[in-house]
Amino acid sequence: MEQREFVRLGRSASVIGLGCWQLGADWGHVDEAAAMQILHAAADAGVTFFDTADVYGDGRSERFLGQFLRERAGEDLFVATKTGRRAMPPDDSAYTEANLRSWLGRSLDNLGVDRLRELIVGSPHAHQPRVGALPHHLRGLANRRDRHIFHVIRSGLFQSAERRRIR
Repeated sequence: MEQREFVRLGRSASVIGLGCWQLGADWGHVDEAAAMQILHAAADAGVTFFDTADVYGDGRSERFLGQFLRERAGEDLFVATKTGRRAMPPDDSAYTEANLRSWLGRSLDNLGVDRLRELIVGSPHAHQPRVGALPHHLRGLANRRDRHIFHVIRSGLFQSAERRRIR
């Protein structure tokens, strides 16, 4: 499997990743055996990048990935999870540093890890926080990288200029 370097992380991951929404069973039943078979088949084929979110099956996808990571301990696997879609009501007031930390803590517990390679912060549904609302809180988290739990924060819903402001 071809690998591509993530320069800022100083590591590579497979160019093909596995999106794990289906493991949350939001689209139909996926039992534990099938979920684990999917994950192992992907890794056996050379996939090292796995994408999930805290809301996929209310954390079910992350928990399966956590079990998978324990079973494949020692392998260099890259997991990115998304957060921010638990925000209710879906407005700027929900994107507090305390909420982001809470959602992130739940994801870490689900995955059984103490550090994430990438956290993707999105907004619920089609709502996009006003420009500048979320980056302020991301800067608060990023400023604690030396003792915090993730390497990279990325917000896919902001313009490039906004992403540059939070780095």
